Amino acid sequence: MMKKNKRQVNKIYKNLQKNRRAIKIRAYIMAGFLLAVNSFAWFVFATNGNGYINADVISWDISFVYEEEQVETLDISLDDLYPGMETFTKNLIIRNNSDLDATFSYEIQEVTAFGVTYTSEDLINYLANDLPFSLSFQYDKTELDKNESINFSVNVNWPFESSNAYYKLNSLYTYTPGINYYTESDGEYSVADVTDSDFDSFVESGLYVESDDADTYWGEQSIAYKKENPEDSVLKLKVKLIVTQKQ
Repeated sequence: MMKKNKRQVNKIYKNLQKNRRAIKIRAYIMAGFLLAVNSFAWFVFATNGNGYINADVISWDISFVYEEEQVETLDISLDDLYPGMETFTKNLIIRNNSDLDATFSYEIQEVTAFGVTYTSEDLINYLANDLPFSLSFQYDKTELDKNESINFSVNVNWPFESSNAYYKLNSLYTYTPGINYYTESDGEYSVADVTDSDFDSFVESGLYVESDDADTYWGEQSIAYKKENPEDSVLKLKVKLIVTQKQ
């Protein structure tokens, strides 16, 4: 009887030991899980809290507005181009809606005249300055403070009587019989004996025409191109408007 009771006691003891080990394992697992959850929660809190306290939101918002509509690029097209034309004007408002002061500039990226596109800076400057018709860009300032705006305009003008007596030729011209061509030396212009065969070499070294002949030449070029291409514009410009954060 005594031995039987002892065996029962040992059996109960062993069962208790097994239960204790199982309880310990579950406790360790639960403790590890709670530690991981608390650590993750602390990390999220610390990250969000730090970001919330230190982050500064700065707005950079520049708008280009043409005829009360916002645009992204400035493309200019003229359907007609001739001496005595009314001055063509295109106005644009550049608005600084951001929290930062800005600086404005522009760049002529491309000019298409009578179906030929030019991207060379020299040719663009030539089209802008050395032809009977003139391109001009006007704006009231270059510094654009917060909540301010700039009025920017592009003008194309071709007066009957130009202030230039002579215009310098370049590769845009072709030889035209019957026109007086000139060379220049120290501000004096002399008639040059130019033929079709040596026209290009004269142009490279410097050749000029009188303003009336320049008007006639480009006026005829404009009429001829429009006649052959009635749906196309005779002159197109692509202007890049640049607004950067003020340093």
